[in-house]
Formats: sequence, structure tokens, C-alpha cells
Amino acid sequence: MKKSILKFAALAICTSLVFTSCKKNKDADPIDDGAAVAQAGDEAAVNEESDQIADDGGGAMEFATGSSKARIGKKFDMCGADSVVVADNNMSATIYYTNSPSCDGKRFRTGVVTVALSGQTSWKTAGAVITIESVNGLRIVRKNDGKNILVKGKHVVTNVNGGSLYDLLSGSTLVHEINAVGMSISFDNGTSRNWDAKRKRTITKTNDGVSVKVEGIMNANGLAATGTNKKGDAFTTTINEALVANSCSGLDYQNPKWNVLSGVKTHTVGGKTVTVTYGYNAAKMKVGSCDANTIKVNYEGPKASVEGFYTYK
Repeated sequence: MKKSILKFAALAICTSLVFTSCKKNKDADPIDDGAAVAQAGDEAAVNEESDQIADDGGGAMEFATGSSKARIGKKFDMCGADSVVVADNNMSATIYYTNSPSCDGKRFRTGVVTVALSGQTSWKTAGAVITIESVNGLRIVRKNDGKNILVKGKHVVTNVNGGSLYDLLSGSTLVHEINAVGMSISFDNGTSRNWDAKRKRTITKTNDGVSVKVEGIMNANGLAATGTNKKGDAFTTTINEALVANSCSGLDYQNPKWNVLSGVKTHTVGGKTVTVTYGYNAAKMKVGSCDANTIKVNYEGPKASVEGFYTYK
């Protein structure tokens, strides 16, 4: 049961990529500013892996500090990782990845990540904080094209209102704040950049499956990420309106569709902006339901303002 819950966690909570990116038809793409559009894709990739690191750390601590006895020194399998080993004090764990396929089968990860609980005795406790660290880096390789990034640094995750994945399945709400400050991101073009991100995720069970709402919490304006991209340009990412996705799979947690129902996200880099609005269908109509499978992209640059629609499913 625990393994299935941890698999559900990875499927239900890690939804960053669909929040930002989609496969575009280059021949029909009216937005030809490669730098600005590439930044949107890079931010999506980094954000997705940041979320996955946070989710794996939370899953490990949920096991380590759970109600079952004799967890000390125990090793268990987790979807998307080779294994997790609980430390002698039950307050920390180590996650091992060796070319491990992700739960969705779209990427492979290699590296070692440590997670430690501070200030509480259980990850379920309201206000509990875990620190997740990859000292030597976690290498993530996309299966479809071989592109990869190396993530180093710390993630500090707060379980704001308490609770666990088991509670989520029974109808409770989980609220997690993720603070990744000073991450080092090495891209496949040989560059290494600093990257900060801070966001709040609210996770609830709905009739359609599981809903995930993502908000920027760095300041009142919704700033969610800052840093320098692989081209050396400073950037910011702002969540103008909370992003809300739903698994759109009812009780079939193992086969989520992850449609983004609503939200607005803006990427700013080099005096240019790319604003992504979610919740459209393929007919370019705003629907805000599980029929949503299209985003509207507005590009603002020094020479042009362009609008385009892209279907991602």
C-alpha cells in the first residue's frame, strides 16, 4: 500500500511541465524569438525537477517518520528512485538514483539526495520542515531527446497545515511551501547558472481526481523564480494568476491526464516577455475544465507583439 501511495504522490503532485510547456509546430509558430521562448521551456524543466525533488523528499520523510515501527536503517523502493535508506535516528533518509526511470517514464535520474526533518518529530505535523540536498548533483536526462540538466543545492519544504498523502486520499488538503534558493543548474550546453524559486502548492482531492494549485509566494506580486538562464540573461517568472491543474482521472490515480484548467504565468528576459494563459480548448475557447488542452501565448518584444495558441494534448 505504501508503494502505491508514493507512486500516486509522484503522479499527482509533479505537474510543473504541463503548467508551462508544450510541443509546438515550428513551421506554424508565429513567435520566433528563440531566447524568450527557450527561457519559458527551461524554467518549466527546472521547475518540474525542483518539484519532483521536493516530492521525493516528502515521500521519504513520510515513510521514515510514519506510524510503523522498526523503520531505522530500513531500505525501501520508491517510484522514480532505486531505493531509500532511513537513517538510525529516523529523522533523515538518503535517496539513491542510478539511471532511474521517472514514474511517467519520460526521463532518467542519477545521483544521491539526502533529506532531513528539523524542528518536529513527524512530517505530518503542521509547520514541519524538511531540507533536501544534492551535494554532488542530480543528473536528469530526458528520454525523448537526451537533453539533460544537473541540479545542485538545497530545497526547504514546509508542510504548512500538516497531513500526509493518506490524508489527501481521504479528502484533506495539503499545503506545501517550496523554497529553493541558490540552486546551481548545469545545462547541456556547458553553462552553469544560479536559480532561485519559491512557490506554494495546494493539493486537494476532487470529483475529477486530484487538483494542484501553484502560486508564487516570494512577494505579493507572485514572483516565483529568478536567476540567470543558460544564455547568461537575467530572468524572472511571475505567476499572475494561480495555476490550477487537475488529474482529470477520477479514481484512476495511476493514469492521470493532468489538464491545466486555469492560470496565467509570465516570463521576462532581456526586455521581452512571454505570457502563458491556460484553460482553452483546441477551438481557442476558454473552458476552464478537463476539456482544456490548449494555451494562449502572448509575446511582447521591442519589435513586435504576437499572440499564438498551442495545443499540448
